[in-house]
Amino acid sequence: MNRRKSILILGLLLGVSTVLALPPGRMLTSKSRQFTVSSSINRVLTPGITQPNSATNTIQLTPGRLVLITNRLKTKFLREMRAADNWHGGIRLHLERGPGRPTMQRKKYADGWQYYATVPEHISAIDLVRLLTDLLLAEMAERYSDHEIEAPLWLRVGLAEIIHRSAGPGLFARQGIPIIIEGEIPDPYRGTRGLLLNQPPLPYTDLSLPTRAQLADHNWDLYRASAHLFTKQLLQRRNGPAEMRTFIRQLQHFKNSQFAFLKSFRLNGSVAEKKATLLDVEKWWTVSRTQFRSRDRRHNWSTPKSLAHLEETLRLKPKAGQPLRLQQGLAKLDLATQQKHLTDILFRLRALSASAPPGLQPLIRDYHNTLNDYYRQRRLDPRTNNAPAPSDSLSRRTIRQLNLLDTIMADLQLLEPATTAFGKTLSPKRP
Repeated sequence: MNRRKSILILGLLLGVSTVLALPPGRMLTSKSRQFTVSSSINRVLTPGITQPNSATNTIQLTPGRLVLITNRLKTKFLREMRAADNWHGGIRLHLERGPGRPTMQRKKYADGWQYYATVPEHISAIDLVRLLTDLLLAEMAERYSDHEIEAPLWLRVGLAEIIHRSAGPGLFARQGIPIIIEGEIPDPYRGTRGLLLNQPPLPYTDLSLPTRAQLADHNWDLYRASAHLFTKQLLQRRNGPAEMRTFIRQLQHFKNSQFAFLKSFRLNGSVAEKKATLLDVEKWWTVSRTQFRSRDRRHNWSTPKSLAHLEETLRLKPKAGQPLRLQQGLAKLDLATQQKHLTDILFRLRALSASAPPGLQPLIRDYHNTLNDYYRQRRLDPRTNNAPAPSDSLSRRTIRQLNLLDTIMADLQLLEPATTAFGKTLSPKRP
């Protein structure tokens, strides 16, 4: 074995990150042997653009680094799809000098499909993830087909976003470089959550058949975020990955991907004999996106939703008459009625505190402690008689404290923008 070949094999054993250039006619092969990389580049990495978190979000590729990225990305792809590595079509990548746009093509041979892509030396991280995801999706869809299949745009965009966000900087890090994350783990919906809290996601029909206007300029950000959430919600279903694999295989039988979608996903919760309809899909998607927009990344309720629940919890609803503010109830209702209402309110406040965001939990605890002190000092219990509400120092002190807490809650409502996440405006601003 000659010296040059020994160096190449050593580079592969070390994770190929040390191989910076390839001799003419030589190629590197990924761990799964599905990807092969050739190159016309013979230079070292340029400092300043080697990480995906640089100012321009641009990475510089070498053959070894590209092979390493394909290994990691394919592992993440298979994990999201919960699929075995039963690839049929090989994928050949060729690195070209300088910046540019990647290109992709495919060719059918007697033994199956082969895929070819040119990759610029300098490329944005998300563009590289989208290219490799498109290649893997195309190979999976055309594995048993004799004609080209175009996976729907929402799936290509959404799955690339999932891989890019969830894999994090480790997807592009060089071999042996530790990744240290300070503070909270990065949000897998970073770049999507904030956008969809201000704008409702696109409906399924627009995701499947977008107009040019929906893919242009700032509208593209909304489409990308909607596709990200839609794909993630599908994969998080109990049988989501299996249904997704079925959907990809069914694409070869339909010219319209919507029919393959209806055949593959059971979104109506019915028996298998009853097929889902587009109305069932839109209903499921409406519920899914509403639930997403109502909670933060810690799975707590959003601040507007928590404030709305807090307002509702603090209103008394007698069997007869109009709803009362809590302070009015303490001043007018007899002790037995107060006991029934306060028992329910204290329980609901404890439940609300567990679901509210951290910033609201102190306010909810203050309401709970104020009412709990009143409850205990008033000696309210199931044996409380129907004596009228006393107007004593305990009542006055409790009402003053509740008025102060209401003022704090009103200030928080003014700080929070109105949201339409639940089909109506919650906690609107005061005139």
